[in-house]
Amino acid sequence: MVLVSRVEYELSNEILRELSSEMVLEMLQDIQGDIKELDSSYRDKDLINILKIVESGEYVIEGERIKIWIDLSSAKSIVEGYRRGSERGCFSCKELGKQTIDAQDGSVGYYCKQSDPDYDSKTGVKYSGPSPKISNHIDDACIYWQAKLSPPLEVLIENAGITKEKH
Repeated sequence: MVLVSRVEYELSNEILRELSSEMVLEMLQDIQGDIKELDSSYRDKDLINILKIVESGEYVIEGERIKIWIDLSSAKSIVEGYRRGSERGCFSCKELGKQTIDAQDGSVGYYCKQSDPDYDSKTGVKYSGPSPKISNHIDDACIYWQAKLSPPLEVLIENAGITKEKH
């Protein structure tokens, strides 16, 4: 018989208030240290591997008598939010404009604040949903793209020079 312990990773209040590259990097390092402390078989994982663990949403430590299941879903949601704000495409761009079209049904029009021929500052957006320009660049950025959060996670980890765990 094996005992099962369920543990939930709790986010710091700081990361909940302000999602930034520094906070995400610090969160990954904290998770790395916590896993190392709980799992004696855990050795020399770099932050890219920790990122993969977080994106899976869980980490399981199989002991002889105790199995520890760590729920990383809250950290996973932070990583997903960071990715949405740092990877190419209109919805990760600072220049994405949003205007409510109809408050009753909640329809919204999206446009590019820099250059969208389908947006007029006097009359507003002409479409419910993305404008044709946004639709064309929804996954691939146009020349005006500026990330809301920067850089992408893998680049952030690489640039920080801390792929290996902190000692």
